[in-house]
This record gives sequence, structure tokens and C-alpha cells, in this order.
Amino acid sequence: MQRNRAFPRMNAPVRDPALLDEFLRMIPDACFRHENHPQYIPEFNSPYQGLFYYLMAVFSMFVLEEPGHPVGMPFPGGFRVEKQGQTFTCPVRDKEREVPHSICNFCPAKQSEVPSVS
Repeated sequence: MQRNRAFPRMNAPVRDPALLDEFLRMIPDACFRHENHPQYIPEFNSPYQGLFYYLMAVFSMFVLEEPGHPVGMPFPGGFRVEKQGQTFTCPVRDKEREVPHSICNFCPAKQSEVPSVS
């Protein structure tokens, strides 16, 4: 995007500043949640890795207005994040409500219709 000079054209305000603020306030706790965990492994649970993940997600969701997980991202059951016209859909969007640090709670994707498995 830098090479294509896209950044200077990106001057529209964030669509939902209150949701962005809530997301940004969640990041420190999310990044340091494993610090005192009994299975803490610095190489895998570094706050820097978490910060990178959340920074990429905030750019995707609040600047590009795209899902936090890329189109085509597979989920169990063979379902994927999809783009239909200008709408993004995700099979797990509404299933993450109880997960406190989930980017799904802030994602602009809509819940896709997932067929029930019998």
C-alpha cells in the first residue's frame, strides 16, 4: 500500500470511534494475559506477538473495513470467511461473544448462514 501511495488517500474518519476505543483498551490485557499462566512459553506467548496480531487486526477492521481474518480463512467444518459483493461473512463471527479478547467481537463481517450438522 505504501508503494501504491494508498496511505495519503486514506483520510476518512473511522466509522465507529467508540468501538475502536473499546478495541484499543482491550489490547494491553490481551497481550499480557499469558504472563502468569502456568504453561507460559516466552517464544510462543510473547506480548510482542500478541501486539502484532492486534495491530494487524485493528488496521484490517477499522482502516480497511475488512474482517480481522482474511477472506478464505478456513474454520472447522470446512467453512471459510467469504466476500459476497461488498459484504464479508464469517461462520464464527457471533460464536465468539464469550471470548473476552476475541477480535471477532469487533469485526465488521456478518455472521454467515452455517448449515446445521445433524
